[in-house]
Amino acid sequence: MKPEAQTNSKLTDSPERRQDSAIAFSTNGLGASSIIEPDTISSVHRHAHHRHRHRHSPHHPPRSTAELVIKIVASVLLVLLAGLFSGLTIGIMGLDELRLSVLAEGSTVSREREDARAVLSLLERGRHWILVVLLLGNVIVSESLPVCLDSVVGDGLAAVIVSTVAIGAIIPQAFGVRHGLALGATAAPYILSLMRILSPIAYPMALLLDLVLGKHAIRTYSRDELKVFFTLHVSPSSPAPSTSIVRMLTRVLDMERRKVGHIMTPLNKVMSVALNSPVDSRLLKRIASSSFSRLPVHEVGDTHAFRGMLLVTTLLKSKASAQLLVSDLEILPLPEIHPSVTCLQTLNYFRAGRSHLLLVSRSPGHGNGALGIVTMDDVLQVL
Repeated sequence: MKPEAQTNSKLTDSPERRQDSAIAFSTNGLGASSIIEPDTISSVHRHAHHRHRHRHSPHHPPRSTAELVIKIVASVLLVLLAGLFSGLTIGIMGLDELRLSVLAEGSTVSREREDARAVLSLLERGRHWILVVLLLGNVIVSESLPVCLDSVVGDGLAAVIVSTVAIGAIIPQAFGVRHGLALGATAAPYILSLMRILSPIAYPMALLLDLVLGKHAIRTYSRDELKVFFTLHVSPSSPAPSTSIVRMLTRVLDMERRKVGHIMTPLNKVMSVALNSPVDSRLLKRIASSSFSRLPVHEVGDTHAFRGMLLVTTLLKSKASAQLLVSDLEILPLPEIHPSVTCLQTLNYFRAGRSHLLLVSRSPGHGNGALGIVTMDDVLQVL
């Protein structure tokens, strides 16, 4: 009986053993480790991992065609805007206001005059303000571009080269350097609107730049720079009139430096008459052969003290007579100047019609200081 009883006891579990077995089976059922095949488990894990990677990948393609089209259009617009801001920055900032002023007033092309005036009107609001607005716009667009472009093109070097280097920098800047005036004039109204929109940020920054760097001022050319500027406009193939004009312009610039003392006729070479000289045939022949239109009149016995000047026409109208003296004729005042006076000042004096003959004296207004004379022809010879 004992073996049979032992066999029955092995076959028949106690309630506690059956409960433990049920719990173990239930646990195995939840874990699916004892009833699911290994290949099935591997397939399930791969599918779950793929869904997880697809959901959390930052570079997965758009979920729909509409989203893809929107991102493509947005990427194209952002690339174009980035290029526009880049080209405008170098194009407008590279324009010289002096040249713009020259084009606005003297250009023979009406379109060029209008463009220059439009850009000048924009620059009057402040170069730093325009610069800050263009740079802010470029930064905003450049930071937004990778968000759209990476999801369309994908992560890699191609997106950077196409958007930033080629379309966003090289081509627009090359275009802006060559066509900055036309580009700036076309975009001037839009830049002005953008300046107003970004003024809460851009204007204070522009004021700070003005304070630190100073406001932009139109730079003019010095006299020597103008001479070089004129000279550069003459080439060996230039026609003769252009060369002559440039030479005359450079000499005009030199007139402000050249002094009357350098071009005057020395007193020992000056033809003059004394107050007591008789108006006889000998004097008239001498004056007629000299080709002078005016003659200085000096005091008797002192060739360095002058009373005035005599018009040759007045003298020639008089009849030769030994009793008629120079002092009996109409003697005009003879203005005096210092030898340090410039040729340009002397020319302006002659142009006023006050006189065509000047006495150069080291002490104008006082006697015995005469050095020579200078005429209007002498000044014009400088040109």
